[in-house]
Amino acid sequence: MRILCSNLANRMALTLLVAAILGCGHDGPPVYLVKGKITHRGQAVTTGTVSFIPSQGPMTVANIDNTGQYALRTRQGSYRIAIVAVPAVPGDPLKMPGGYVAPTPLVPPKYGRIATSGLTADVQPLDANAIDFELP
Repeated sequence: MRILCSNLANRMALTLLVAAILGCGHDGPPVYLVKGKITHRGQAVTTGTVSFIPSQGPMTVANIDNTGQYALRTRQGSYRIAIVAVPAVPGDPLKMPGGYVAPTPLVPPKYGRIATSGLTADVQPLDANAIDFELP
């Protein structure tokens, strides 16, 4: 009896492991790769986030790397875009001599709000969408 229970437990554990590795499938609309570069006045924006905000459904956010590149996966459709880029503050802001001073944004603050950014993108059903943002 003990061998039977042990064997059954092993089979159940193996089944759960396989299900965890393979996943339960993907429900919902397909998502597509979007990648590009963020520049401001011809220079790469080296930190921050880019947000793709649809008229309906969840927004998608990607980090901007130190070369200005970003990559994300999202659904096909039209998006309004917000870009926020603020340099990191070294150390603990609460312990700064003279108090905390907010860093100067790397891009104009208007690009961080969808109401004022004026930036849009259309994601197509392609293996890879290349969408760069060149901010003046």
